[in-house]
Parts: sequence; C-alpha cells; structure tokens
Amino acid sequence: DPRILKRFLRLVAERARTDRPALFAFAITEPSAGSDVEDTEGSRKAKLSTFARRENGGYVLNGRKCFISGGNLATHVTVFAALDKEKGISSWTAFVVPTDAKGFSIGRVEHKMGQRASPAAELIMEDVHVPEDHRVGAEGDGWRLNHQTLDLSRPAVGAIAIGSARYAFEKAMAIARESGSMAHKEWQYELADLAMKIEAARTLVWRAASTFPPDPALSSMSKCFACDVSVEGCSRVIDLLGEAGVTQAAGVEKAHCVDP
Repeated sequence: DPRILKRFLRLVAERARTDRPALFAFAITEPSAGSDVEDTEGSRKAKLSTFARRENGGYVLNGRKCFISGGNLATHVTVFAALDKEKGISSWTAFVVPTDAKGFSIGRVEHKMGQRASPAAELIMEDVHVPEDHRVGAEGDGWRLNHQTLDLSRPAVGAIAIGSARYAFEKAMAIARESGSMAHKEWQYELADLAMKIEAARTLVWRAASTFPPDPALSSMSKCFACDVSVEGCSRVIDLLGEAGVTQAAGVEKAHCVDP
C-alpha cells in the first residue's frame, strides 16, 4: 500500500538515528486463536476475540492480542481484526495502531526463558479509534497480507535460529579444545553431526531467502528445520557440557530458546 509505506516507513527512517526510534510490532495471536490460525482447518475454527467496526470515518477496535514480540516496546502495532463475527478470519483486516492511542494498553509481559531481549506482551484494545487511512490494504485483505508477511519473515527467523546453533557449536568447540575433550570420540561425533545439520539448515534458509516472490512451503520448511536444528543442537551441547551447560557462564542456555 503506497500511502501506508510513505507515511510509516518515512517515520521509521527519520527516527532511526534518534533516541526515539519508531518501532513496530506484528499482532496476530489472540488468547484463543494462536498458531492454529495458520492452518487451513484451524482458520475456520479459530475463536477470534479482536474485532473492528466502522464508526465516524474510521474504525473502533476492541479485543486482546497475546505473546506479541516487542509489543510493550513498539510505537505502532499492525493489528489484525475481524470486521464480521460471522465471517471470522475471512473478514480479517489490518490496521496500523499507534500505541499511544486512547484505549490501547499493555497487559502482561511474559516472564520468558531464552532470548529475554525479545519480550512477549499482551495488548489490550478498548474502543480504540483508528482513522480509515491507517487501514492496510482493503477490508477483508488481512488474511492474505498476514500470509505474505509471514512467508517473507520465516527465512529470517530461520537465520536467527542458525545463529543460535552456531553460537552453541562454537562455544562447545572452544571448550573442547581448551579442556582436551576433543580427544573423545563422543565429542567428535556429536560436534560433527551438529556441524552437518547447521550447514544443511543454512543452505535451506539461503534458498528460501533467495526465492522471490517467496515460496510458502520453502519459507515454512526453512524456519521449521532451522529452529529444530537450533533447539536440538543447543540441547546436545548442554548435555555435552554437563552441569556447566545450564549455567549462565557457559552462555549456551540463552541460545537454547529461539523466539518465533
């Protein structure tokens, strides 16, 4: 949407080098409609709780979103809300909502393990008025926009996961060399297998990232496989390190949990 891009990307660019950057969050998940809305059957059965209605030349939003990455830090949130309770997700429409809007508030911020620098927050909307020019795309276009955005972002998440796996792998290599553990066959086999899987995941992510327009299946595979490799790899490194693996000093426990 050119008008949305011009308005908000300019804002991001102008404030990027200031002490008041414009940060955006992407609000899909609701308390009773989580990742299952990505599935065809789940989308039909999703019990949505965030709705928008037309009013006074714009829209009024009510509802809650949960587990929103960076939601408590954002200056603006892209909110997906249904316009018709009967049509449900097929009436999903996207809106850019400033977090300082009247009726918008932050609820619970989750107490997480792993990547704590990426907070997950609950967003609450109580009669939040959104001007019509803050709508992204046409009414009912939210489902398509949601999928297009996720198809583009999944390889990037896969890349983050690979970074976590590589970090754990390199930590284990350094410790093995320093302690002499590299002489043991168990360490050699474990690290060789992890190196192989990291390289395979990296290749898949590169392929997905270089495919445009994005291939939905390839994007999903790259994220899923890379995240599986990361969690498995970090777990194996923690096991290799024994008691030291779960300490913050080893630095592996933080890499273990990849934010979706």
